[in-house]
Amino acid sequence: MKKQLVIFMMLIFLLAISTVIGAFLTSGNKRDDVFEIGEVNVEIIAYFEKIDALGNVIETKISDIDYKLNEDQTKFGVVHINISNPNDIQYFDNFKVDINVKSSVDTYFRIAPYEQFTLRYENNGVITEVALPRDTYEPFNYNTTSFFDNRLKDGFFYYKNTVKRIDESTPLTITFINRLPLNEHYPQYDPKYNLQIGFMIEAVQAHLGPQNNWGLLTPPWDDDGTWEELS
Repeated sequence: MKKQLVIFMMLIFLLAISTVIGAFLTSGNKRDDVFEIGEVNVEIIAYFEKIDALGNVIETKISDIDYKLNEDQTKFGVVHINISNPNDIQYFDNFKVDINVKSSVDTYFRIAPYEQFTLRYENNGVITEVALPRDTYEPFNYNTTSFFDNRLKDGFFYYKNTVKRIDESTPLTITFINRLPLNEHYPQYDPKYNLQIGFMIEAVQAHLGPQNNWGLLTPPWDDDGTWEELS
């Protein structure tokens, strides 16, 4: 009987721990804070979409878009953007990036694009690639209505609102880069030039996430505002 009583008391103790662990993780010895603990999950979907003169989608390419230096060398996670052939599905004009939000709790996220303009040439059967500096960012059609461009300070775009998934099986999809409008075109270059782009994305729980993980006491787009007012 004594053994059963000890086991019963241990179960009560474990249950008590589980009820306060969420508050303990963020407030130390204070256990009066109540907030939701859940999954923070976002993913980047980069792809190319070609449309006709009426805006109808006629071709989409989402796989096999990584940059290949040669048959044996592929930069996985780095997208190859064609800047010499407007008929190529991977031409600059057709490039798009979506963010799929799968978080079960309110989330803030930021994303950093890394662009690289390169010159590639072959000498005695050896392909050489040279990175070329650029004075300005490439003119991607960023969603600057929903994102704040803070690249000059820390390299990131910040999504200005909290987000989470629609339901357990349906992510929230947000456009980060849209294809260029039909009346705009990226200038053509010689085929020896290429453009490469990669991304880093960071997501945090809205409750104290930006302050504790990014060291940002206020939103980059509002020095007088607070994260709590937005979440």
